[in-house]
Amino acid sequence: MFKAVVGQTEGTDTPRVTQTVIGQCRSQLKGLCPTAGILFAADHFDHALAVGKIAAAFPRLELAGCTSSGEMSSSMGFSQDSMCLMLFASDTISIAGGIGIDLSKAPGKAVRHAVADARSRLDGEPSLCFIFPCVLSGGIETVLSTIHETLGPECKLFGGVAGADQLTVKQISQFSRENVYSDGISVLLFSGDIRVSSVICNSWEPVGYRSMVDAVDGNRVKGIGGRTALQFFREAFGPYAVPLNEMPLAVFDDNGRYYLRSPISYEENDESLGFATPIPEGLKVQLTEATPENIITNVRDRLHRLVEDVGADWSPQVALLFSCVSRRWIMGLRTREELDLALSILPANIPIAGFYTFGEIAPISENKMPKLHNCTLVALLLGEDKSDSDACVSTVRHRVSAGETREEVELLAKKLARARESQTRLEMQKESFTHVLRRMSKDLTQAKHRIEEQNQILKESLTLAQEVQQSLIPDEVPAVDGFEVAGCSLYCDETGGDYIDYLPGKDGLAVVVGDVSGHGIAAALLMTTARALLRMRAGIGGRPRALITDLNRFLTSDVADSGRFMTLIYLRLNSDDRTVTWVRAGHEPALCYAPDTNRFNELRGQGMALGVMDDVTYDEYTSAPLNPGDIIVLTTDGITETRNTKGRLFGRKRLMEIVRKNANQSAASILEACLQGVQDFREGLPREDDETLVVIIAR
Repeated sequence: MFKAVVGQTEGTDTPRVTQTVIGQCRSQLKGLCPTAGILFAADHFDHALAVGKIAAAFPRLELAGCTSSGEMSSSMGFSQDSMCLMLFASDTISIAGGIGIDLSKAPGKAVRHAVADARSRLDGEPSLCFIFPCVLSGGIETVLSTIHETLGPECKLFGGVAGADQLTVKQISQFSRENVYSDGISVLLFSGDIRVSSVICNSWEPVGYRSMVDAVDGNRVKGIGGRTALQFFREAFGPYAVPLNEMPLAVFDDNGRYYLRSPISYEENDESLGFATPIPEGLKVQLTEATPENIITNVRDRLHRLVEDVGADWSPQVALLFSCVSRRWIMGLRTREELDLALSILPANIPIAGFYTFGEIAPISENKMPKLHNCTLVALLLGEDKSDSDACVSTVRHRVSAGETREEVELLAKKLARARESQTRLEMQKESFTHVLRRMSKDLTQAKHRIEEQNQILKESLTLAQEVQQSLIPDEVPAVDGFEVAGCSLYCDETGGDYIDYLPGKDGLAVVVGDVSGHGIAAALLMTTARALLRMRAGIGGRPRALITDLNRFLTSDVADSGRFMTLIYLRLNSDDRTVTWVRAGHEPALCYAPDTNRFNELRGQGMALGVMDDVTYDEYTSAPLNPGDIIVLTTDGITETRNTKGRLFGRKRLMEIVRKNANQSAASILEACLQGVQDFREGLPREDDETLVVIIAR
């Protein structure tokens, strides 16, 4: 037989609260004599008085437990001002408690003493152990390794670090039989036909990349993934983020399982993070995040998994919950939902007890050394290995007893004090955030000034680049017998990628129009490179097709890996017979208008854009002699692809109509009419691309 009962009530009067809890348990025991118990209590009680009364009510009771950051049970619910007592009665399972003192001074010795103390009254070898140590700034690893080695890997180990009301820590205590200790470890050993099933609800989800811990000094992690620990943290949460307990790291073992470890301090000087227990070098860690909704979802899923793992051959008789105080901070007013889920998912009427801890203790795999966890909920079901459903004592939901008016006032005053302290904490956080905002504002102002300075330098550089590039565009068109020429190039940025040039020769003039992919500085650099290469090659002489073939070979060697290219049309005006010879390199054909017949035709021909392939050979084409008044128009796509407010393109037809209407005008007048037509068509929209236009009239 193995049965458990639980009682819980809140208040400020220690004798009344203790007596109420004892009475609740007695009413459920129905004459059974408990052999052991676990006590979780808020820090404001007179713990020595409470433990003494419990010992007097149940002589020879093997009591263990500690102060807590919040208590919960199936008897009353969740409270931060209560006393929760769970008692065990059994004639088949042996249970004994022990205590080790001076834990912070000699953790190994204290653990061995606690185990020996409990074993001296235990019948058989222990198979389950609960431990409730005091808060340790270091040495918890020694506690866990020592107790694991002392009890052996077959003994399952769970528990929680003693807690207190985080803002008003009066005393953190451990309980053992009829005594109270302040620097100890309380243990409770079980021996016999006991069965345990457990789950760990991490709830915090890993985010970002896993990185290796590469520099550790004791409990301080100095380096993660090749940068300082604080840099690793602030890369995700911002340059002024303050590491909090609610922001744990996921620490991974060799099998990819992880446990959570919260930072308890940070140091700006060496940018390290401090933890309650060391994180060894070489382990992978990852940042985590959680929301109340994520916590609830994870708890629901894990508790369902716990129940499914139990199976139909076993009926557990008691449940214990060890939850982290960080979860309580995150959950806020929704804290009680964790217990509500346990009540709705775990077997009906099963007694449940638990507390909010400063660190949870549980193994992450079977027969492995237990780990100290943060931000987790450890849930356990236990009972006789072969038990039936009748062995379970029905849980009784107790009403909170109405004490004397004075005690009710004291309890309300305590809750009000906690609310004020929470407000103080929020004010401190507000001040911290305000300080951060001031620093951010200062940095933003400095960054703004630096950006303005850089922008001014960039503006000056662009102005110089614009002046240089504009100086490369011919101001005047060289005179050429038999033709009248006018041209213009307008950039949409300070610099551009359109190319216009005139190359005088012995028997005429070469007119060149090009368009580099894109626009701006990069396009301008390619344009000036092409101009220099073409002028250099033109100085050697030769047919137009040879000039463009060589230009393509030179240019491709410079831009082959950049993905950029350039279209170009090279048009030579032959003065001796009034013909034109041209080479097309991927550029749109020139328009040729004959006023005598009122017809347009295009100067077509094959030719790939420059800078794509270096082994291209270009062809040249020659027209029939032009009649006086015939007009040739060269453009870039910035003219024909101009859009208006309705998204329509200007197109070649509108350009041809303007040329037709102004055919009797000078080349300069036709040029001006075309540019004005494009500007009017834009309807006030800014220029989106460079615009280049050349008008040639045969005379």
